[in-house]
Amino acid sequence: MGALRALFLTKPLTRRLCIAVSRKPSYLHKLGTEPLSPETTGQIVDRAAQEWGDRDALVSVHQGHRLSFRKAKEEADKLAAGLLGLGLKTGDRLGICGPNSSHWYLTFIAAAQAGFVLVNINPAYQIPELQYCLTKVGVKALIAPESFKTQRYHEMVCAIAPEVNTCAPGQIRSKRLPDLSSLIMITDRQLPGAFRFSDVVESATPELVSTVQQLQSQIQPDDGCNLQFTSGTTGQPKATLLNHHNTVNNMLIFGKRAELSRKAHRICLQVPFFHCFGNVLGIMASLIYGATIVLPGASFKAEESIEAIQKERCTVVYGTPTMYVDLLAIAKKTKNLNTDTLDLGMGAGALFSKELIQDILQTFKLRRFCVGYGMTETSPLSFLSMPDDTPEKQTSTVGCIMDHVERPVCAARRWIWASGGAYQRNDHTGRREHLPEGN
Repeated sequence: MGALRALFLTKPLTRRLCIAVSRKPSYLHKLGTEPLSPETTGQIVDRAAQEWGDRDALVSVHQGHRLSFRKAKEEADKLAAGLLGLGLKTGDRLGICGPNSSHWYLTFIAAAQAGFVLVNINPAYQIPELQYCLTKVGVKALIAPESFKTQRYHEMVCAIAPEVNTCAPGQIRSKRLPDLSSLIMITDRQLPGAFRFSDVVESATPELVSTVQQLQSQIQPDDGCNLQFTSGTTGQPKATLLNHHNTVNNMLIFGKRAELSRKAHRICLQVPFFHCFGNVLGIMASLIYGATIVLPGASFKAEESIEAIQKERCTVVYGTPTMYVDLLAIAKKTKNLNTDTLDLGMGAGALFSKELIQDILQTFKLRRFCVGYGMTETSPLSFLSMPDDTPEKQTSTVGCIMDHVERPVCAARRWIWASGGAYQRNDHTGRREHLPEGN
């Protein structure tokens, strides 16, 4: 696996022409120039700890937390071991509901290490949406902070399952949440029916930690690792199941095109972890390329981002168009602004105007701005700009189709939102017995 990765990282990028099927002129297929990696997320984590042990993996500015790649693996292994001790098994659904934090980051890694399927839950969800997500995919254990903004997560779970108020931790038996057995709260308080996050980490025994390490040889690249709920604009949110093979290879291509291997980058991550922009382009890409994730705050505030960029000397910034609009407004008001360390901007989530990208490039003196285009189901990128794209192409297109991707662009005068290839999702529910018709 190390040889394959070395081959991937050393071979130059090429603008290999896409194949257009003659009878379907809008059909594109970008051939890959390197073999796909067979590594799992857990193996990526292990290698990151070995290669970049003392380098910062995560800096959570608002929490005052700093984790090296080695320390992150050690803490995540203990969390994974503690969760095994609660009765979770490889393949079980582990829910995480909360804002950006070091706990979210460690939970992502722990799930990968033990082979759990991490279920990302939007922290803004209200009680009906939370109940829908927990029951839809059969979440067995849920991790959440006690509160965030106006949300009170322990109270919300108790509103759905009143049994939590009277049961022992790990013994939840609820008719409305039939799969949920454990609630784990990120708090110093001992809440009814819940474990404390720190207690789960501290409960890890050497034997259980050894079990976590042994699992790395059993977890397969095609195993599901992450369930992400899509927007739900046309109905209830759909749970898209991504696997190790999808996300690892999508990020290998992304990182190479974004030139994350040029130096030890420090990424100002303004986007939420619960979204694929945050956990795949953020956490996964940083683990593959040894980049540091810098969290300015629990959620986006432009003032906190500007402060974090300067204080932590960030070289990359991620954001959506609206985030960049706010970031530019604060930057232009900031006296003695010093963002000279910034090198690269990454944008996705919505369309960027040419004028906005030019303003970003000029204000922050960026060498390059990348625009990504895709969807959750494609893990998530389908298109991304190339390193040698002209300024005109950078600001007026979404770039070139990703390696190993096939895509119909349009048909019958309507845009088609469809894609396939190496990064395609497994299924749309997380429960294979309920695949949508036609899959």
